[in-house]
Amino acid sequence: MRFNKKAVTPAISWILLIGLTVTMAGVVTVWIKSTAGETSETLVNNVDKDMRCVDTSFNAYETEGISNCNEITVHNRGFFSIHSIKVRNGNEVEDYELTDPLIPQEIRAISLNILTLPQDNKIGLIPIIKVQDEFLACMAKEISIECTPQ
Repeated sequence: MRFNKKAVTPAISWILLIGLTVTMAGVVTVWIKSTAGETSETLVNNVDKDMRCVDTSFNAYETEGISNCNEITVHNRGFFSIHSIKVRNGNEVEDYELTDPLIPQEIRAISLNILTLPQDNKIGLIPIIKVQDEFLACMAKEISIECTPQ
């Protein structure tokens, strides 16, 4: 008596193929859902930060009678407190942390102690605000001041 087992092998291969396909579909679905959630959360956080920078505005000028921009007067015209200022002096960038945040509509003199100015006698100022316990440099809000050389 001979048994015909030829039909069993294709059936097992089809079952394994379908099982593998369903498993892969499940794994890919879970991965896509988690990636989409992380991406949307990151996007919302970045948009929130960009919106804060849009509402950040300030003016600054060299304090009268003091040369080399060693002291500048800053007026916060935005809606958020400025916690520190990045000063771009030629190719160098230095952080100047304020002892107290510069609140909206406040005007304050800030000492920078700049030793040398670039050839064009200009420095750039970038406001740094605080968003959800994280400091954010608003690069798009950089302003330039022309300093009086010594």
